[in-house]
Amino acid sequence: MDIGERIFSSLTTSTVITTIIGNRIYPSIVPQGSTWPCVTYQMTDDERIMSLSGYTGLRHPTIQIDCYAVNYTAAKDLATKTSTTLLNTTYFRAILTSEIDTVEHLNDETLLNRISITASCWYQE
Repeated sequence: MDIGERIFSSLTTSTVITTIIGNRIYPSIVPQGSTWPCVTYQMTDDERIMSLSGYTGLRHPTIQIDCYAVNYTAAKDLATKTSTTLLNTTYFRAILTSEIDTVEHLNDETLLNRISITASCWYQE
């Protein structure tokens, strides 16, 4: 199971998350026509840990999780619950390294709040 599958499994098996967003958990981009709130995930770096005898099977990816909602409070709540889920998952170990708040313009009338979480992860293949 790669890191994307592990993230997806962690979030979809959390009732705290699925109560808020259902199955709206997407790799990389939000599909056209999707509704809010939702979450995207992507791997931004992937280090394979080597030893003198070769590949150890240990992976150290950096992931970015983006939590989207139409208001800041909802986006922040989703990000907090997503962070807690990542820290407590058994699919991999995560260390949260940053959180950034942004606002995006969907169109002339609609603003979308996004909280981006970056995590350093570890797992054995």
